[in-house]
Amino acid sequence: MGHPPKIALVAGASRAIGRHIARMLQDEGFALVLPFIDDWPEAAESLIAEFGDAERGHLVTPCDLGSACAVA
Repeated sequence: MGHPPKIALVAGASRAIGRHIARMLQDEGFALVLPFIDDWPEAAESLIAEFGDAERGHLVTPCDLGSACAVA
């Protein structure tokens, strides 16, 4: 029986500190859930370019965590 997968949700990964945290967790073997706000298209594009490869097991998705409707 294997270990359960390590999964981390990183809010703010489209910005400097969150991106650094996401990279560290990725290096530790975590599958990442990376929500982003569509208001920053350039930041979102670079986030998708770096982490959006489905083979890595990451989920990069538009989601405003400040909105109850978006999270529900």
